[in-house]
Amino acid sequence: MNTYGVSRRRFLQVAGSAMMGAAVAGCVSGEESAPPTVAPEVPAPSTTFTEPTRKLSGDLKILLWSHFVPAHDKWFDPFVQEWGKKVGVNVTVDHINQAEIPARTAAEIQAGQGHDLIQYIATFSQFEPSVVDLKDVVQEAEKRYGKMLDVVRKSSFNPNTNKYYAYAPAWAPDPGDYRKSMWEKVGLPQGPSTWDEILKGGAEIRKSQGIQMGIGMSQEIDSNMAGRAILWSFGGSIQDANEKVVINSPETVAAG
Repeated sequence: MNTYGVSRRRFLQVAGSAMMGAAVAGCVSGEESAPPTVAPEVPAPSTTFTEPTRKLSGDLKILLWSHFVPAHDKWFDPFVQEWGKKVGVNVTVDHINQAEIPARTAAEIQAGQGHDLIQYIATFSQFEPSVVDLKDVVQEAEKRYGKMLDVVRKSSFNPNTNKYYAYAPAWAPDPGDYRKSMWEKVGLPQGPSTWDEILKGGAEIRKSQGIQMGIGMSQEIDSNMAGRAILWSFGGSIQDANEKVVINSPETVAAG
Protein backbone atom coordinates (compact mmCIF):
# COMPACT_ATOMS: atom_id res chain seq x y z
CA MET A 1 0.00 0.00 0.00
CA ASN A 2 1.15 3.56 -0.59
CA THR A 3 0.86 6.54 1.72
CA TYR A 4 -2.32 7.70 -0.05
CA GLY A 5 -4.21 4.57 0.84
CA VAL A 6 -4.45 3.16 -2.70
CA SER A 7 -2.17 0.37 -3.91
CA ARG A 8 -1.05 0.01 -7.52
CA ARG A 9 -3.01 -3.24 -7.81
CA ARG A 10 -6.14 -1.54 -6.47
CA PHE A 11 -5.59 1.41 -8.81
CA LEU A 12 -5.38 -0.89 -11.83
CA GLN A 13 -8.49 -2.76 -10.72
CA VAL A 14 -10.62 0.35 -10.43
CA ALA A 15 -8.97 2.40 -13.16
CA GLY A 16 -11.03 0.56 -15.76
CA SER A 17 -13.86 3.00 -15.16
CA ALA A 18 -14.16 6.46 -16.71
CA MET A 19 -11.65 8.66 -18.52
CA MET A 20 -11.61 7.02 -21.93
CA GLY A 21 -15.34 6.39 -21.76
CA ALA A 22 -15.98 9.59 -23.66
CA ALA A 23 -15.17 7.79 -26.89
CA VAL A 24 -17.98 5.29 -26.43
CA ALA A 25 -20.46 7.39 -24.52
CA GLY A 26 -22.96 7.34 -27.35
CA CYS A 27 -22.98 3.54 -27.45
CA VAL A 28 -24.59 2.94 -24.04
CA SER A 29 -27.64 0.71 -24.25
CA GLY A 30 -30.86 2.70 -23.93
CA GLU A 31 -29.29 6.07 -24.73
CA GLU A 32 -29.86 7.85 -28.02
CA SER A 33 -26.69 9.37 -29.37
CA ALA A 34 -26.60 12.63 -31.27
CA PRO A 35 -26.02 12.42 -35.03
CA PRO A 36 -22.35 12.73 -35.99
CA THR A 37 -21.16 16.13 -37.04
CA VAL A 38 -19.05 16.70 -40.11
CA ALA A 39 -15.94 18.77 -39.52
CA PRO A 40 -15.70 21.81 -41.76
CA GLU A 41 -13.13 21.76 -44.53
CA VAL A 42 -9.87 23.13 -43.18
CA PRO A 43 -8.05 25.41 -45.61
CA ALA A 44 -4.48 24.49 -46.47
CA PRO A 45 -1.89 26.60 -44.65
CA SER A 46 -0.30 29.42 -46.59
CA THR A 47 3.32 28.91 -47.57
CA THR A 48 6.27 31.14 -48.41
CA PHE A 49 8.96 29.94 -50.77
CA THR A 50 12.55 30.89 -49.99
CA GLU A 51 15.14 30.36 -52.69
CA PRO A 52 17.99 28.08 -51.50
CA THR A 53 21.36 29.76 -50.97
CA ARG A 54 23.01 27.12 -53.17
CA LYS A 55 21.99 24.77 -55.97
CA LEU A 56 20.29 21.56 -54.81
CA SER A 57 19.94 18.22 -56.56
CA GLY A 58 19.46 14.50 -55.96
CA ASP A 59 16.82 12.54 -54.04
CA LEU A 60 15.22 13.24 -50.68
CA LYS A 61 13.34 10.38 -49.00
CA ILE A 62 11.07 11.28 -46.08
CA LEU A 63 9.36 8.93 -43.63
CA LEU A 64 6.39 10.36 -41.70
CA TRP A 65 3.90 8.88 -39.28
CA SER A 66 0.40 8.63 -40.73
CA HIS A 67 -1.19 11.74 -39.27
CA PHE A 68 -4.33 11.34 -37.16
CA VAL A 69 -5.73 14.23 -39.21
CA PRO A 70 -5.68 12.72 -42.73
CA ALA A 71 -5.96 16.16 -44.33
CA HIS A 72 -2.41 16.87 -43.15
CA ASP A 73 -0.92 14.11 -45.29
CA LYS A 74 -3.06 15.07 -48.29
CA TRP A 75 -1.64 18.59 -48.00
CA PHE A 76 1.96 17.81 -47.07
CA ASP A 77 2.88 15.28 -49.76
CA PRO A 78 2.10 17.47 -52.81
CA PHE A 79 3.44 20.53 -50.96
CA VAL A 80 6.91 19.07 -50.39
CA GLN A 81 7.00 17.50 -53.87
CA GLU A 82 6.17 20.88 -55.41
CA TRP A 83 9.00 22.40 -53.36
CA GLY A 84 11.31 19.71 -54.73
CA LYS A 85 10.42 20.58 -58.32
CA LYS A 86 11.26 24.24 -57.68
CA VAL A 87 14.71 23.51 -56.23
CA GLY A 88 15.68 20.49 -58.35
CA VAL A 89 15.23 17.72 -55.76
CA ASN A 90 13.24 14.52 -56.31
CA VAL A 91 11.18 14.12 -53.11
CA THR A 92 9.34 10.96 -52.05
CA VAL A 93 7.25 10.62 -48.91
CA ASP A 94 6.22 7.41 -47.12
CA HIS A 95 3.77 7.12 -44.22
CA ILE A 96 3.52 4.38 -41.59
CA ASN A 97 1.87 3.97 -38.20
CA GLN A 98 3.79 6.03 -35.65
CA ALA A 99 4.24 3.00 -33.37
CA GLU A 100 6.26 1.30 -36.15
CA ILE A 101 8.72 4.14 -36.68
CA PRO A 102 11.31 3.24 -33.97
CA ALA A 103 11.70 -0.32 -35.31
CA ARG A 104 11.82 0.91 -38.92
CA THR A 105 14.45 3.51 -38.01
CA ALA A 106 16.62 0.92 -36.28
CA ALA A 107 16.32 -1.43 -39.25
CA GLU A 108 17.29 1.28 -41.75
CA ILE A 109 20.29 2.30 -39.68
CA GLN A 110 21.38 -1.33 -39.41
CA ALA A 111 21.01 -1.78 -43.18
CA GLY A 112 22.75 1.49 -43.97
CA GLN A 113 19.97 2.57 -46.30
CA GLY A 114 16.45 3.97 -46.23
CA HIS A 115 15.05 7.43 -45.58
CA ASP A 116 16.99 10.68 -45.22
CA LEU A 117 14.50 12.41 -42.90
CA ILE A 118 12.35 10.64 -40.32
CA GLN A 119 9.59 12.27 -38.28
CA TYR A 120 8.65 11.06 -34.82
CA ILE A 121 6.60 12.50 -31.96
CA ALA A 122 9.02 11.78 -29.10
CA THR A 123 12.70 12.02 -28.24
CA PHE A 124 14.87 9.80 -30.44
CA SER A 125 18.10 10.12 -28.46
CA GLN A 126 18.93 6.41 -28.75
CA PHE A 127 19.83 6.96 -32.40
CA GLU A 128 22.22 9.87 -31.80
CA PRO A 129 25.39 8.02 -32.89
CA SER A 130 23.83 7.32 -36.30
CA VAL A 131 22.29 10.68 -37.21
CA VAL A 132 23.58 14.01 -38.48
CA ASP A 133 24.15 16.87 -36.03
CA LEU A 134 21.41 19.40 -36.86
CA LYS A 135 22.97 22.34 -35.05
CA ASP A 136 23.07 24.37 -38.27
CA VAL A 137 19.33 23.79 -38.79
CA VAL A 138 18.58 24.95 -35.24
CA GLN A 139 20.77 28.03 -35.64
CA GLU A 140 19.05 28.96 -38.90
CA ALA A 141 15.59 28.45 -37.35
CA GLU A 142 16.47 30.65 -34.36
CA LYS A 143 17.83 33.27 -36.71
CA ARG A 144 14.50 33.35 -38.54
CA TYR A 145 11.96 32.76 -35.77
CA GLY A 146 13.61 33.50 -32.42
CA LYS A 147 15.08 31.50 -29.55
CA MET A 148 13.94 27.90 -29.18
CA LEU A 149 11.82 27.09 -26.12
CA ASP A 150 13.83 25.36 -23.42
CA VAL A 151 11.50 22.34 -23.28
CA VAL A 152 11.89 21.88 -27.05
CA ARG A 153 15.67 22.23 -26.86
CA LYS A 154 15.90 19.58 -24.15
CA SER A 155 13.97 17.21 -26.40
CA SER A 156 16.58 17.35 -29.16
CA PHE A 157 19.92 18.42 -27.65
CA ASN A 158 22.53 16.35 -25.78
CA PRO A 159 24.57 18.68 -23.52
CA ASN A 160 27.22 16.00 -22.99
CA THR A 161 28.05 15.68 -26.69
CA ASN A 162 26.96 19.21 -27.64
CA LYS A 163 24.94 17.67 -30.46
CA TYR A 164 21.42 18.24 -31.77
CA TYR A 165 20.42 14.69 -32.64
CA ALA A 166 17.09 16.00 -33.96
CA TYR A 167 15.27 19.18 -34.86
CA ALA A 168 12.12 19.78 -32.82
CA PRO A 169 9.91 22.36 -34.55
CA ALA A 170 7.29 22.57 -31.79
CA TRP A 171 6.00 21.28 -28.48
CA ALA A 172 2.39 20.67 -27.43
CA PRO A 173 0.77 19.87 -24.06
CA ASP A 174 -1.14 16.60 -23.81
CA PRO A 175 -3.80 17.13 -21.11
CA GLY A 176 -6.33 14.64 -19.83
CA ASP A 177 -9.96 15.40 -20.71
CA TYR A 178 -13.14 14.41 -18.87
CA ARG A 179 -16.67 14.03 -20.23
CA LYS A 180 -18.47 16.56 -18.03
CA SER A 181 -21.94 14.99 -18.35
CA MET A 182 -20.65 11.68 -16.95
CA TRP A 183 -18.98 13.20 -13.92
CA GLU A 184 -21.96 15.44 -13.15
CA LYS A 185 -24.03 12.30 -12.53
CA VAL A 186 -21.63 11.13 -9.81
CA GLY A 187 -21.42 14.48 -8.03
CA LEU A 188 -18.25 15.82 -9.69
CA PRO A 189 -19.46 18.41 -12.23
CA GLN A 190 -15.94 19.80 -12.76
CA GLY A 191 -14.36 16.39 -13.08
CA PRO A 192 -12.02 14.72 -10.56
CA SER A 193 -9.28 16.74 -8.88
CA THR A 194 -7.55 13.91 -6.98
CA TRP A 195 -6.67 10.29 -7.71
CA ASP A 196 -9.12 9.17 -5.02
CA GLU A 197 -11.89 11.00 -6.89
CA ILE A 198 -10.83 9.31 -10.13
CA LEU A 199 -11.02 5.93 -8.45
CA LYS A 200 -14.31 6.45 -6.62
CA GLY A 201 -16.04 8.50 -9.32
CA GLY A 202 -14.74 6.26 -12.08
CA ALA A 203 -16.03 3.15 -10.32
CA GLU A 204 -19.45 4.79 -9.87
CA ILE A 205 -19.60 5.77 -13.56
CA ARG A 206 -18.80 2.18 -14.46
CA LYS A 207 -21.50 0.91 -12.10
CA SER A 208 -24.28 3.38 -12.93
CA GLN A 209 -23.57 4.30 -16.56
CA GLY A 210 -21.77 1.24 -17.91
CA ILE A 211 -18.82 3.28 -19.19
CA GLN A 212 -15.35 1.95 -18.51
CA MET A 213 -12.33 4.18 -18.08
CA GLY A 214 -8.91 3.18 -19.42
CA ILE A 215 -5.47 4.52 -18.56
CA GLY A 216 -2.72 3.14 -20.79
CA MET A 217 -0.26 0.76 -19.15
CA SER A 218 1.47 -0.62 -22.25
CA GLN A 219 4.89 -0.01 -23.82
CA GLU A 220 3.78 2.72 -26.23
CA ILE A 221 3.93 6.49 -26.38
CA ASP A 222 0.52 7.36 -24.87
CA SER A 223 0.97 4.95 -21.97
CA ASN A 224 4.41 6.40 -21.31
CA MET A 225 2.90 9.88 -21.11
CA ALA A 226 0.12 8.68 -18.81
CA GLY A 227 2.65 6.97 -16.54
CA ARG A 228 4.79 10.09 -16.30
CA ALA A 229 1.71 12.21 -15.58
CA ILE A 230 0.85 9.94 -12.63
CA LEU A 231 4.45 10.05 -11.43
CA TRP A 232 4.67 13.84 -11.63
CA SER A 233 1.30 14.23 -9.90
CA PHE A 234 2.84 12.69 -6.80
CA GLY A 235 5.97 14.84 -7.01
CA GLY A 236 8.13 12.05 -8.41
CA SER A 237 10.28 11.95 -11.54
CA ILE A 238 12.66 9.73 -13.48
CA GLN A 239 15.57 12.20 -13.20
CA ASP A 240 16.22 15.27 -11.07
CA ALA A 241 17.49 18.68 -12.19
CA ASN A 242 21.07 17.33 -12.17
CA GLU A 243 20.07 14.44 -14.48
CA LYS A 244 20.53 11.94 -11.66
CA VAL A 245 18.18 8.94 -11.79
CA VAL A 246 15.70 9.20 -8.90
CA ILE A 247 13.08 6.67 -9.99
CA ASN A 248 13.19 5.00 -6.53
CA SER A 249 12.44 8.21 -4.61
CA PRO A 250 9.77 8.24 -1.84
CA GLU A 251 7.52 10.26 -4.20
CA THR A 252 7.75 7.54 -6.84
CA VAL A 253 6.95 4.86 -4.27
CA ALA A 254 3.93 6.92 -3.18
CA ALA A 255 2.72 7.08 -6.77
CA GLY A 256 2.90 3.28 -6.94
